[in-house]
Amino acid sequence: MHSKFKKIGLGVLLLSVLSIGVYGIFFRKPTQSESYPETSLQFQEPTPQVVLIDILQNKEIFSKEMTLENVNNELYALTETLAAGTYECKLIVGNKEQTEKWISKEQMNLLEEKEVTFTFDKKKQDFWMDYDLKKSDGKINRTQLFHNTWMETFRTPFGAVPANTKVRLRLQTPKGDLTRARVLFKDLNGEKSKIYNMTYASKEPTLKTEADLWEVNVLLEEKGVYEYIFMVGDGDTKAEYSQGNRKFQLTVYDPSYQTPDWMKEAVVYQIFPDRFYNGNRENDTAKSN
Repeated sequence: MHSKFKKIGLGVLLLSVLSIGVYGIFFRKPTQSESYPETSLQFQEPTPQVVLIDILQNKEIFSKEMTLENVNNELYALTETLAAGTYECKLIVGNKEQTEKWISKEQMNLLEEKEVTFTFDKKKQDFWMDYDLKKSDGKINRTQLFHNTWMETFRTPFGAVPANTKVRLRLQTPKGDLTRARVLFKDLNGEKSKIYNMTYASKEPTLKTEADLWEVNVLLEEKGVYEYIFMVGDGDTKAEYSQGNRKFQLTVYDPSYQTPDWMKEAVVYQIFPDRFYNGNRENDTAKSN
């Protein structure tokens, strides 16, 4: 009888030892030296890429990754020397094996060879291009910036335009004064805004010999009243250009709109209450009779 209980006790002890061993193997925490490496489960965002396409020849010039220039501000940049030509420039996040996410698509029209620096601000989701950045002196001659809405050299077509019309805008600047120029459009009805990159477009014989022209074609799809200003830069120096305290304005109308018949022969009276304000009583010359 004693021998029987002894055998049972040894069996229970052996089973306990095996259970502890199995638990230690499968459930114990690894030591620091045994910590599992973080590999395939980590997600790495693709590096932004610039894709450049020659529009006239309909072929891809290059597809290159941008370099992280500023870790804190998440600024990426890529510098390339481009020959004269018309290009389509795309900024993408993703690669050929993944679904590409197009952040921006710009058209560039270079009339001469230029060194172009593409910059992407990941935090602000902003993309722009600088030309001949190495020649920057960090100074902008604000008094020589020029844009005239009444001259077709600077805005075409003239006046109000129907919706879905491309409007060419140009800005004149001193020769070699800027590395980039952009235009900010704001829809006064919907309060939406958008920034367009302008292309360095050299000079025209009708302008001063020491002047550069920057241009962009803007497609306005919705009717409304738009305001715009120019945002220029020379390296890290930035400035804005408008009509003094007023912004430039552009009206986009609905081409399908028909004037009501009752309005065609109507007489309209406009009353301006502010015109009745007596600003200077000394020049009151009312006669009495």
